Amino acid sequence: MREQLQNIYGIHRQALYSLALTITQCQAMAEDAVHDAFLRMCSGRTTPSGDLVSYLFACVRNAALDQRRKHALQKNGSVNSVLGSSSPLVTWTDQSADSPLNVAVSSERSRILAETLNTLDEASREIVIMKVYGDLTFQEIGQATGTSPKTVESRYRRILTILDAKLRHQMGDQ
Repeated sequence: MREQLQNIYGIHRQALYSLALTITQCQAMAEDAVHDAFLRMCSGRTTPSGDLVSYLFACVRNAALDQRRKHALQKNGSVNSVLGSSSPLVTWTDQSADSPLNVAVSSERSRILAETLNTLDEASREIVIMKVYGDLTFQEIGQATGTSPKTVESRYRRILTILDAKLRHQMGDQ
């Protein structure tokens, strides 16, 4: 199973980290959540059920929620204490651009996309990250979140409509 986990990590590490970062809003806690999930899987303390990729996304999601709760309770006993708007939730950059103009345009698009994604509620961001960056199917996202695939699909389509409107508005403002 370790080899399978290595392969999954190699393919999905950025999406797993982004999911954890969306939930924790803290780089260190997100890293700890991904680490904890893989440690549990490698130690045999958890037994996968169903698709291993969606199970791993569920494990990272749960570990991130645990990190957030633990940190909030250590801070001042409230889960809401970690939810602030000061830290960016997710940032992406396109490293394939070659000219300075392409790099600048790509960076600006990434910034606008990250800001727009960060305006969504947590559940919506999770779905987008798992679908777009994790390349999971609606079935796999449903397994990871405990939601029916049809519900995930309809939420995803609604989220895309919301993101499209927000992005068009932001691009029009500049």
